Amino acid sequence: MMKTISLKFEKKYNCNMFIGKGILSDIDTYLIPLLPGKQVVLVTNSLIKQLYGNKIVKILSQKGILVHIIEVPDGEKSKSFSGAEKIYDKLLQFKSDRSTALVALGGGVIGDLAGFVAATFMRGIPLVHIPTTLLAQIDSSIGGKVAIDHSRAKNIVGSFYQPIANLVDSVVLESLPLSHLKNGIAEAIKIAIISSPSFFNWIDQHMDPLLQKEKDVLDFLVSRAAQLKISIILRDPWERNQRHLLNLGHSIGHALETVSGYSSITHGEAVAIGTVLETRIAYHKKLCSWEDKEKIENIISKLDILSGLNLLQINPEECWDTILLDKKNKDGNIRFVLPEKIGKVELFQPILKEDVDYAFNSLKESEREEENFEN
Repeated sequence: MMKTISLKFEKKYNCNMFIGKGILSDIDTYLIPLLPGKQVVLVTNSLIKQLYGNKIVKILSQKGILVHIIEVPDGEKSKSFSGAEKIYDKLLQFKSDRSTALVALGGGVIGDLAGFVAATFMRGIPLVHIPTTLLAQIDSSIGGKVAIDHSRAKNIVGSFYQPIANLVDSVVLESLPLSHLKNGIAEAIKIAIISSPSFFNWIDQHMDPLLQKEKDVLDFLVSRAAQLKISIILRDPWERNQRHLLNLGHSIGHALETVSGYSSITHGEAVAIGTVLETRIAYHKKLCSWEDKEKIENIISKLDILSGLNLLQINPEECWDTILLDKKNKDGNIRFVLPEKIGKVELFQPILKEDVDYAFNSLKESEREEENFEN
């Protein structure tokens, strides 16, 4: 069953989000009526091109659409000035104009990079998201944030730029590796902590079928998580107030990604760890109860993300230096989104270095105790 969600920000910023099984097989039905011109440039990676890209090219070409493909390497390092410049070069080579639609076919890296290019090439060309990871389907493709990374800070160069369409096909999740599936579930948990105790409990109760990729539960997860995020975005599309709350787990999470050189830890893993650490800060500051802290840590532990990372080697000093560059900071104050209870979070300031040190040290101590217990 296909669902359509209309995101209406302003008259010129409307986006139709289509969610359902098999959408890509009928992409001409959904996409062509929204295109302002007859040229499409598909940005993707080599694997997704083989799985889905070539099929999309064939369908659209048969309907008279000129389609070009630009391949970018896998990984966060593609979200860079040099990565964007390579796409600009190709767009010029294809003689693209302001009616050319740039289609981001892939995960969050592809979406952010292509979105940044769409926002800046000729001061803006039409953007379409076709997210192929669970994380991108419920988070990065929704809401119009586009960005590239700097070596010192993640997503620090970017803008708000809404797509004209977002096509979410649940079929693509069948080929998704388990590690990427966990990344998306971690993001869904974050959304539930922010705004929905009932969704939090549902995820907790359905963790096994989610990890086994049972279609019905995955479809519900995508639809519910997307709706919860959209409800917040529509009230604050330009992140002046309430939308900041969606950054739970991201202050420390982005720092972890940056100090790792955007290589040894994925975004979903970083958000999961960041959520645990920031929840410990909330408990330390008596904002959050022990019971809710334990519930949050227990549900994230079911993803078995932390056990695969060597937390003892993480340097809190390096993380703090990166946190100082966080976009949420204001007037010299470090600001974190912290949970008060499941379903309610607040933007809290000031966050001190000792708070972050406490979170890291307490989590590392927990890891040592667990290792000693197992030995």
